[in-house]
Formats: sequence, structure tokens, C-alpha cells
Amino acid sequence: MDDQTQAALRLLAELQNATQVDTQAIPDQTPAARITIRTPDGEYIGEALLSTRATNEIANVVSCAAAYPLTKTRTPIEAYLEAEIDEHCIGLDTDYLMAMAATDPRQAVAAFDEITADEDGQL
Repeated sequence: MDDQTQAALRLLAELQNATQVDTQAIPDQTPAARITIRTPDGEYIGEALLSTRATNEIANVVSCAAAYPLTKTRTPIEAYLEAEIDEHCIGLDTDYLMAMAATDPRQAVAAFDEITADEDGQL
């Protein structure tokens, strides 16, 4: 399977997940949109029904992605702040914290605070 088809399948899965979450929260709602995903040459991959909330949120995300430049020039202050954050968080396993946050956000925050606290326990 090529990269484009994999990306399309991932998008389709995320679209279906967004609606499934809404459907569990509000079982009687009706779909607001149907999106069909096809390969660049027109081969059908799948489709997803979208709730009103999911449709609005996805439109917002696409709008933000379109507005954000692909090649953003960093200012000196952004580079400085990024270096400060990197130095502060040396040794921080972000993948581990994100996995922890998925199951227990409070534990992830406590772990982050513990890792980033100085010798006196201050953040």
C-alpha cells in the first residue's frame, strides 16, 4: 500500500472516530455530512458520516492548516525560547508522557512536574 493510500485511510479512520465519539455522547443525532475518500486516480477507499460538531471542528482544523505557512521563518526570540524549553526538558520522554496522558492525565502532569522541578521542588 502506498503512502498516499495509507494517509487517506488514516484520515478516514479519524473522521469515523470523530463521529463515533459524538454518537456515543448524543445517540439520536443525525449526520451533517458524508465524506467520500478516493485515491488520486479515483479508486474508492471509503466514506464517513460526520456529525454536526465533527463537521464544524474539521472545518476549523482545515482552516487553521490552510492559514499556517508551510515554511515559517522563526524569529530570534522563538529560537531562544525553543532552546530554553529544550534545556529545561532535557531527558523528558514526551512519547512516554503522551501515552501516560491518554490513560491518566493527572499522573502525566505529576510526572512532568517531577521531571521539570529543580532541586528545591520548584517548577
